[in-house]
Amino acid sequence: MQGRHLEIKAYQQAYEALVDRYPDNPMAEGALFNLARAYSRKGQIDKAMDYYQRYLADYPDSPRWKDVLWELGNLYEAQGQLDVARDLYRGYLDRAGPNDSRNQLIRAKLGQIQGKAASKEVLYEGQ
Repeated sequence: MQGRHLEIKAYQQAYEALVDRYPDNPMAEGALFNLARAYSRKGQIDKAMDYYQRYLADYPDSPRWKDVLWELGNLYEAQGQLDVARDLYRGYLDRAGPNDSRNQLIRAKLGQIQGKAASKEVLYEGQ
């Protein structure tokens, strides 16, 4: 298991070097996306969010923009940053158009966020 961990760490370091030193390399886009996903899966949420934000800034027209907004929205929602998650989900809906496959799921998430926000308001008013 230790060998596998070292191998993964070596890949992460190589990806980080690639995106930092050679951002114009055609492989940098995929490396940046994979870094964000890897940090998310490892529970390093702040790093994952940073890499996803960087991805959106560096590759705004990438075909992966939907996946990045989706992942970012989920991460912010899990962190309790509901306003940011809501804005990301709304941005997804605005940009994706009416026939996107995730629209229904995102609308459901927006409804959940609205419900959570309303619950917080009720709790706050009750204090």
